[in-house]
Amino acid sequence: MLPEMTEKSMTAAILQCRGPIVTHQVARNGCRFLHQMKAQQFNDIVLKMETAKLGRIATIPVRGRAKAIHVFIKKSPEEMLPILVTNPELCTRPARYTTRYFLPISGLISKSLLTKFVQLGIISSEQALQNDADAEV
Repeated sequence: MLPEMTEKSMTAAILQCRGPIVTHQVARNGCRFLHQMKAQQFNDIVLKMETAKLGRIATIPVRGRAKAIHVFIKKSPEEMLPILVTNPELCTRPARYTTRYFLPISGLISKSLLTKFVQLGIISSEQALQNDADAEV
């Protein structure tokens, strides 16, 4: 049985998602704990994470979708490690954050969306090329 989803546990799980960017789909599919998370819950949590200076949100309009996609852009490990050390409830192993941050971006994020991220300066073209469609989320 999975533990109850609290704001802190969802925040910690989002921080542990692979790569520097996290979408609702990546969070749901990348963490069994977040599998039941609704899009609005994700949006609410990442808004609080942005307010807490754990990263920033980008809202990306996507053709063919009624609603824009909210993307959480995690802080780099250099910026994040001091925060994680002083807030162990966010991540009990800060080195794991670094490892997960530098994993290839989830294959659940389409090439067209990655191209938009590069155009908007959210990720580098090198990071977009590391997108791993065959990797485990």
